[in-house]
Amino acid sequence: MYRPLLLVVALSVIAPGRLAAQTGGTPAKKPAPMVPVVGGKTLKQWIADLRNPDPSLRRDAIQAIPMFGEHSHQAVRELVYLLSNDFDVSLRINAAIVLMRVDVRDKDVEHVVRALVAQLDSFQMPLKYHSIVTIGRFGPDAAKYAPTIPALIRMSGDRSCWELRQAACASLFRTGITYTEQEGVKQDLRAVKTMIDLLGDQASKVRLEAIMGLATMGQLQHDSLRSLLLTGLQRRVNDRESYVKVWTYFCLMVNDPKEPRWVENIANLLRNGDVPTKIQALHALGRLGKLAKKHFPEMAAALLDSDPWVCWTACNVFGYLSSQIDPPRVVLENLETLKKDEKRPEPLRKTAEMAIKHITGQDRVATPKKP
Repeated sequence: MYRPLLLVVALSVIAPGRLAAQTGGTPAKKPAPMVPVVGGKTLKQWIADLRNPDPSLRRDAIQAIPMFGEHSHQAVRELVYLLSNDFDVSLRINAAIVLMRVDVRDKDVEHVVRALVAQLDSFQMPLKYHSIVTIGRFGPDAAKYAPTIPALIRMSGDRSCWELRQAACASLFRTGITYTEQEGVKQDLRAVKTMIDLLGDQASKVRLEAIMGLATMGQLQHDSLRSLLLTGLQRRVNDRESYVKVWTYFCLMVNDPKEPRWVENIANLLRNGDVPTKIQALHALGRLGKLAKKHFPEMAAALLDSDPWVCWTACNVFGYLSSQIDPPRVVLENLETLKKDEKRPEPLRKTAEMAIKHITGQDRVATPKKP
């Protein structure tokens, strides 16, 4: 069954980032007990309904399949057939979405990926979008099939929809940047070149997607692209959106780790930026782990920011960092203040309480003592 895994990147300048190591499928194993009935039907009955002449009932069958968990792999071939051949485009869109959620065995990965890539020639924008997103699920395994990377590159240049370009950039990162314990990080030159090109996209969210991918993949491995990358990054230092600047500095830091001003600039954006910028700055500093220790006071101040999204992000960042380093006392003090502030939204106060328990170890299950 195909199950995405978190990739731990062994880089000296960043903590484990957003790279995901997709290893394709895994060999078949003894499955967990199947839920016998969902919506009054067995899995076999729902699979049969994927060929029902009533398109609305075919839709019900598509949406029921993921409820059967790891047993849902039994429906993959039928879902691929429906994605490739159904005359109703809404059902093909549903199939593309559900193929993101069902289990896929090794032997079926190629069939799924090729069917998804074929949809990128459709005139239907939602179908193309969801197919692009689901291709990304299969990571480097999707790139094994020759049409995948070129098709995603083509979609990254689609001027009719910025969300297509953003999704294509994200899937290019997942398929083109690979990691194994034996070989470390490997960067597909075509994928990297396309992400660099997207640094100049008109849509800030596309630029952000591209620069986060470039920042997370580690130091550039292709000398032929170094000048192009540095030129693109220098232009983004003056980006009209400050949250893009955050990851510009992060990417510069990854490729020039001895220069301290890149991290200082991120901390400055945390202090003086707008809400989206502060959120991205917190995420970027959180990626640095111990290397961000100098800026913990500014990060702790974000726990008491006037905007609840900033506070919520800071709570989660410190919860993550607590597994690597003990935060200073001011962090727990600010979390306690946030938890007790009755003027704050209740979900935010609960998040602060959960962060305190995580940092102090109160949420860990005690190991039973042997008699």
